[in-house]
Amino acid sequence: MSVFEASVSLDGADQDRLFKWGVVLDGPQGTNFWGIPTEVHDANSADRYRQFRLKGGGAGPQVERYYFTYLRRLGANKQLGPGWVSPGLHFAIWAPNARNVEVVFGDPATGYIANDGTGVDPNQPVVALSHLADGTWVGDPDGDYELFKSLPYMYRIVNAQGQTVYRTDIFSAARLGVATSILAGSRGAAP
Repeated sequence: MSVFEASVSLDGADQDRLFKWGVVLDGPQGTNFWGIPTEVHDANSADRYRQFRLKGGGAGPQVERYYFTYLRRLGANKQLGPGWVSPGLHFAIWAPNARNVEVVFGDPATGYIANDGTGVDPNQPVVALSHLADGTWVGDPDGDYELFKSLPYMYRIVNAQGQTVYRTDIFSAARLGVATSILAGSRGAAP
């Protein structure tokens, strides 16, 4: 695993200024190619830059964190929080242009959820996800991780055009029918 870190000193006179930055890479795929694989929060743009606003008046340095991989950040992940007796389940999906995102579970016998919602198991909870400022939607169903192990699920998304669509979890390691399935052990306990 590669880790890159950069420290940049900025002038306090630039307080409240918006800074945009990117990464250009050279590698086996070629030279000078765009190295940030995610999009900006504009459905009509193909730009790949990151940005931040310089804040002023803080007691310490301003720290900005950016992730170049979403392994263990997105998808269905087992998590164990401080003081928890047993692990829970955490969902996260990056959908910056979505209007709403929920997790729905399918019938374990078929794993199939149709585009019209047929196949959603009414006996399982619908997990409403909350929208974060970085375009990620997150949420946790009530209950231990073990209650959800091997259940098929999909993301029910109201997209930017107002249409309800069902999408699989591209970060899942298992597929069952059309839906994805929560594996025994998922990808380990991730923070």
